Amino acid sequence: MLTTKDLYTKPGYGIDIDSVVKFKLLRGLELKTIELFKSRVIGKSKNPNSNRTVALTITDYKPYKSGDLEIEGVMSDGYNIMLRLSQCRDLKIFE
Repeated sequence: MLTTKDLYTKPGYGIDIDSVVKFKLLRGLELKTIELFKSRVIGKSKNPNSNRTVALTITDYKPYKSGDLEIEGVMSDGYNIMLRLSQCRDLKIFE
């Protein structure tokens, strides 16, 4: 699980608005689509061993709880997504 401390102490983890980032979700989590709002949310998967990644362009981020960050972004297909840093185990910045 990533925390905001990781963003400051690990090299290459500094994210910013308009960064294209690939997040590796924790095992057992997956994307669920809400067609009505053209958005996606992170939810519990039926498969506890699922291994999902999410690539998005960050549009906003704000503190959520102590050591956690809520990140809003847009995926390449135009769907909005909101996830928390605590739902991820790793990230890779493309731009």
